Amino acid sequence: MSGGHFDYKDIEAFNIILDTLEQDKFKDKKLLKLISYVGNIIHAYDWWQSGDTGEDTFKKEYYQNIQNIKKVLK
Repeated sequence: MSGGHFDYKDIEAFNIILDTLEQDKFKDKKLLKLISYVGNIIHAYDWWQSGDTGEDTFKKEYYQNIQNIKKVLK
C-alpha cells in the first residue's frame, strides 16, 4: 500500500489524539469511542480515495460508524 490518500497522516493524527488522552489519564469512554468511530470513517474514506476499496464499501463503513456515533450520543 502506498500510504493512502492521506499518506498515513490520518492514522498518525488519531494515534496522537488517543495517546495524548491516555497520557492525560482522560477516562471519558464516550469521547474515546467517538474519536475511534470518526477515525474509522476517515480511514474508510482514505482507502476509497486510494482505490483500495470501492464507494459501496466506504458507504457501508460510513453508515455503520454513524449509527455507532448516534448510539454513543444517546
